[in-house]
Amino acid sequence: MRSAYRGLRAATGVFVLATVAATLAFGVDWTLDHRFAILGASVGWGASVAVRDRRNTP
Repeated sequence: MRSAYRGLRAATGVFVLATVAATLAFGVDWTLDHRFAILGASVGWGASVAVRDRRNTP
């Protein structure tokens, strides 16, 4: 369960940071149009963190 929690926390952090960065760089309209792509990338990052943590946990 610990690895799932870390993955979820990583996905949430990446989503927030990516949304803020995209809003500052491209504007609100672009960010809202591409919110699902940003969410998908964040979930992928979180999954990679969870898998990596699961492999390294004894």
